[in-house]
Amino acid sequence: MTLQSVTAELFARNGLPLKLIRVFPLILSTVLLVQRIAQFYAITTFMPPHMPHPPANSPAAKRFNPSPVLKIWMRTAVARVFPGVLAVVFVMRLALLANILIRPSDLAVLGSARALYGVGLALSFAHLPIAPAMLKLENAMKSPQTADDEMLVLLERWFKVNNVRIWVTDFPLWLVSIAALLTAFKL
Repeated sequence: MTLQSVTAELFARNGLPLKLIRVFPLILSTVLLVQRIAQFYAITTFMPPHMPHPPANSPAAKRFNPSPVLKIWMRTAVARVFPGVLAVVFVMRLALLANILIRPSDLAVLGSARALYGVGLALSFAHLPIAPAMLKLENAMKSPQTADDEMLVLLERWFKVNNVRIWVTDFPLWLVSIAALLTAFKL
């Protein structure tokens, strides 16, 4: 058996491996979207309970001081989740690339499935311009040198950047993954 024949057999048109490769981007983009939303809600617990986003200099912000706990949480929980998120992003990019490269003739017949997987791949990189701002804010929130009164200001900025990330990159990636799968499976 040659490598070409093994590859052809492994990725046969109706074979399970090919179907899994077609489904992986949707599964992984769903995992990322749910993680982002869960992260958002987890971090909102550090905001004053009666206002989701109080102005940092408001009396409500001054009565509630989440800084000591938030710093610990950012150093521990975020640090534990980050490698897993990077792994999911990496595997998703590989799955999107595989969908573009493996049996492209199947997707060419369907017209836009291959293009949708390409758009998904581009969207998987779209968060990169936002990432430095997120990391800068997260590192400042982790820092022992950050004063307690600065924490809500940093948290408010983090929410704004995170909302852009979710609505500009993660949610569209999820929608494109759904469309690509439906198109690839002719549903």
